[in-house]
Amino acid sequence: TPLVALGFIGMLYGLRHGVRAAFGLDYEHQPWPEVLAYEGLKFSVFYALFAGLQYALRSHQALAAERLRAERLERLAADARLAQLTQQMQPHFLHNALNTIASLVHDDADAADAALLRLSQLLRAATDAARRPLHPLPDELALARSYAGLMQQRFGPARVQLQWDTDAAPAVEVPALSLQPLLENAFVHAVESRSSPTTVRVSARRHADRLLLEVADDGPGP
Repeated sequence: TPLVALGFIGMLYGLRHGVRAAFGLDYEHQPWPEVLAYEGLKFSVFYALFAGLQYALRSHQALAAERLRAERLERLAADARLAQLTQQMQPHFLHNALNTIASLVHDDADAADAALLRLSQLLRAATDAARRPLHPLPDELALARSYAGLMQQRFGPARVQLQWDTDAAPAVEVPALSLQPLLENAFVHAVESRSSPTTVRVSARRHADRLLLEVADDGPGP
């Protein structure tokens, strides 16, 4: 900085001398020690202001960049958690669906064929859900209906009745396959555990500023 200050002062006074000499005029000023002290003080003040402004601008840019980075990492972490949840649900889903088809193969070939087609649709939807952790609620309800239909096909309409109260469901995005584990729980702990008829009711509605998804059954247990 002292070298830059000396160069700046020398250039400044050289320019002043040159311009006045071009017009045949002399340029008188204080002795050089006083000039250097005065101009050096002015240069230091302007340099400090300029440096402070640069520091403020760069600090603001750094904070903004860090804020964007933190938000990006938070989104990635949320996506990773949802993707992991989706991957965890798929094995249970596939296991139950294959058990359903296995129970139909020897007794009802047409029903087994229809169940295989439904399973193919569900696996394709589950694969898409793994790549897209969030999707519209109607898509989630369609997946849930397909899964419930597959399980109802396994147990038969005499053992399980499904009720859907989803006409008032709001148009929002939900985590993929978030409703399927609740249905799976109802079939495993209510329908499969007894031979008497079981009613499973699925509802989706707005509750204040939230979405309320509910799966209820009249089977044994809490």
